[in-house]
Amino acid sequence: MENIRLLVKTRYEALKNSAKDFEAFFNISFSDDSKIISEKNDGYRIFKTTYGDSKKRVRQIAYSLNKDYPDLKDQYIGIAIDSSQEWIDAYWGILASGNKPYLINHRYPIELTNKILSRLEVKYCLRYKQSFSYQTEQIDIRTLTEDAPEDYVFTWANEIALSTSATTLKEKIVFYKGQELAENVLNADYLLNHNSRAKKHYKGSLKLLVFIPLYHIFGLVAIMTWFSLFSRTFVFLRDYSAKTILKTVKKHGVTHIFAVPLFWHTLDKELRKTVSKMGKRTEKTFNNAVAMTSKLQKNGNNIDYSRNLLKKITNQLFGPSVYFCITGGSYIKEDTLKLINALGYPLLNGYGMTEVSITSVVLSNRFSDRVSGSIGKPLPSVEYKIAEDGELLIRGASISHKLMINGEIVEPKEWFSTNDIARVDEDGNYYILGRKDDIFIGENGENISPDDIEKNLQINAARYCVFEYNDKLTLAIQVSKYASNEEITSIYKDVKAQLDKLDSSSRPTHLLFTRDDLANANAIKVSRQGLKRLIENNEVSFFDVDSLDSNADLGINQAILDKLISIVEEFTSVRPIDPKAHFMVDLGCSSLDYFTLVSRINTEFGVSMPYSDQYDNYTVQGMAKVVEELLA
Repeated sequence: MENIRLLVKTRYEALKNSAKDFEAFFNISFSDDSKIISEKNDGYRIFKTTYGDSKKRVRQIAYSLNKDYPDLKDQYIGIAIDSSQEWIDAYWGILASGNKPYLINHRYPIELTNKILSRLEVKYCLRYKQSFSYQTEQIDIRTLTEDAPEDYVFTWANEIALSTSATTLKEKIVFYKGQELAENVLNADYLLNHNSRAKKHYKGSLKLLVFIPLYHIFGLVAIMTWFSLFSRTFVFLRDYSAKTILKTVKKHGVTHIFAVPLFWHTLDKELRKTVSKMGKRTEKTFNNAVAMTSKLQKNGNNIDYSRNLLKKITNQLFGPSVYFCITGGSYIKEDTLKLINALGYPLLNGYGMTEVSITSVVLSNRFSDRVSGSIGKPLPSVEYKIAEDGELLIRGASISHKLMINGEIVEPKEWFSTNDIARVDEDGNYYILGRKDDIFIGENGENISPDDIEKNLQINAARYCVFEYNDKLTLAIQVSKYASNEEITSIYKDVKAQLDKLDSSSRPTHLLFTRDDLANANAIKVSRQGLKRLIENNEVSFFDVDSLDSNADLGINQAILDKLISIVEEFTSVRPIDPKAHFMVDLGCSSLDYFTLVSRINTEFGVSMPYSDQYDNYTVQGMAKVVEELLA
């Protein structure tokens, strides 16, 4: 039986007393060849890779890069690979070759990625299977297989670069050295002392589900960097459909799930929908049971007991193996926090940014703290301070040492400005209230948070955003390009009714509709400042609801449309299906359902429809149009 406490202490002390660079990270993380670094499955069989297997591939990649590309020395090499064991091998292989990895977010628009690659003077990108339209030479890592001679020695680089999320299209590159990531990982001692569930194993293994991309700061640090130091196991998904996720968690015995709020909101919605289909009596019983487990947890640490009490439901979700969950990246609904925690899956809210890494997380086992919406207290490697205007400021040894914004190097100030408005309670727990630039001054002189207004709205549209526009508190609503007059008018009436219920001091006075994108297709949320720039650049145009024209006939192949409708019917109980219906908004499906649907469409039609809405393929009619174009 592995002594986890001794392993954690030994690895922690080894990093603490090392040079804290990437070489030290690698040597400690890969010190036991027999440990399993990753698992994946093909739907039936589980395939495992050991740390020894990975170390061998890292050595092959590093040596092949040095031998085949002698001009590469202390340069940036892009990683254009999906989250996988190949990504991990490429990451360490580049560093061990004396070069620096740029973690490409390949969900970015190609033109933005090309600009960043140009800024970093990237000549080569490592890829695996897929091909990308980047302005670099692409190297298939499957060709980097030459075994190094025994006297070959790694020449380590000590810097990586990654980009901020795609909320805006600004060129922002963030740079980290090994020492800064090491300071973040050394928070592990504090974390484990305050929440022992973080190191809990199931049947002798601790396994993390890799849902967040490894090129994202959350995935890179909170998943790969933290847990590889202790040689734990990463579980990779075949696809991102809800069915695959749940099946993978149970098949592999996943113990830790770190994900963005979208994941948890979808799970919440799917669960409530499933229970609702079981009938009113079952739904009432479920709600009573959730209320009871919430009360039990408020009175004590009865997390596992709650899960067993709701075994019929939890067996349909993650099963018994999941012990520790974290959400971060944006706002999570209070009801979602309460439901997931009530089920016996401790879901803790955290905070971080690409520029500062992971800086806080709720560590309390108390139910009231877990569902409070707090982001917790700052980890030991950083300090928090609230400025006079309410902005959260951060400083510490684990934040990035420099940024590049639109080509200009920006050295960090003593305190990093997060642009988030925060408050702290008497116990030292912090809460994010909204974005600084988004605060609107009302007619009565009070500060109004658009985030708070959006939380009170439920709008059946692709996206919507409350923001300040022409000195007015404005609500912009993005509807489908295929939405009919009747559908838009219905949304308009419903929104007006909801706004009438708001306090007059915090009620948007300007209502705008558009068929254009309010944000980049891959953005997690709408950036209000980004939306203002789109408007200024005439990239978003609004229309008057009272002057709508009927939609033009798209001339879509009826046979394709009919077949697609029959496929979509498998995902929803709505009948009949309007071809202009939005898959999620109108048909009640989730974004994870969408991934499953796309896989089904690709199989049925023999096409490769992308997992994005760049073709506006969230409407049934829009999806049919994409399929027709791909078949042409």
